[in-house]
Amino acid sequence: MSQLIVRIALVATMLSTPFVAAEAQQRPTAVETFKDWSVFADDSPPAKVCYAATVPSESEANREGIRRGDVFIFVSTYPEQDVRYEISVKLGYPTDPQKPPRLEIGNQRFTMISDGEEAWLETPEDDSKAVAAMRAGSKATVIAVSGRGTTTTDTFSLLGFTASLKKVDDLCK
Repeated sequence: MSQLIVRIALVATMLSTPFVAAEAQQRPTAVETFKDWSVFADDSPPAKVCYAATVPSESEANREGIRRGDVFIFVSTYPEQDVRYEISVKLGYPTDPQKPPRLEIGNQRFTMISDGEEAWLETPEDDSKAVAAMRAGSKATVIAVSGRGTTTTDTFSLLGFTASLKKVDDLCK
């Protein structure tokens, strides 16, 4: 589990920190793990962020032998920007811009917007609805298509999700 925390922290640092020499050395602090989810906090400039993250419990592709980078789902809070529970995914490859990724939780489906290897839900309202579904669900699935046409399906366990968000709330009031 400690390797999971380190991997999540390193990838999150790359996603959330501008590539400035002084800031490149700063890393989020791993705060606590709740079953399959880990909580992190980062007070470094430009803004404080707290987030819960996990890796897929299962990954599938429609082709054999594909190579991908790390895959994570994050739920982030930026208190200074008044952003609470922004859902994002690191997909491990550049997506096809004509085929938006999709997040599925139970019978709810959310279209995502992507930029390179990252994807987000389209609106804060979608984030709120998806978080509510995640609190009630047992798994979340992200389906995406790479720029090379490979379809991937990543399934994330939601065990520990609600407890991890409570900790995010405590850290980033």
